[in-house]
Amino acid sequence: MLADGESPDLSPVQRSRARKRLAHGLDRVAGRLGARAKQRRFYAHPGVLDRLASASQVVRSGISAAGEHGVDLVAAAGFEGYVRAGDLDGIVSRFGLDDEAARPNVLLRVVDDGVWPFQAGQCSPGSAVVAVDLAESDEPRSRRAGVELLEGM
Repeated sequence: MLADGESPDLSPVQRSRARKRLAHGLDRVAGRLGARAKQRRFYAHPGVLDRLASASQVVRSGISAAGEHGVDLVAAAGFEGYVRAGDLDGIVSRFGLDDEAARPNVLLRVVDDGVWPFQAGQCSPGSAVVAVDLAESDEPRSRRAGVELLEGM
């Protein structure tokens, strides 16, 4: 949030520490942000991906939000986003997500309810979050795009 110019709900000490880390550049601290969420991979029928992307409990990110931040990538057959831990089971059930599929097409980053960083109704995060998510991608083009976005911040 700090990298996107927003003020996170942190104590003054936590905010000061975060600012000091960010002063070195987001690209330098991005590797330390892996613990922000647990990654869960699923397969969803392609016909439900649009509905999943617009679900109120889901915040699009990575490849699914790249275009909103000027990144020239297309998420043709997949989805990437954030969901609260407390909403995960409902999302899995509602959209028939399969976590045992050989070829997953959905990546959900599951965030503990107590540290959910997004506002009610927020559809996608700021460019810093999207950049970090892309930079962590297994897909080389997405990873390069994320690194470029990080370097431009």
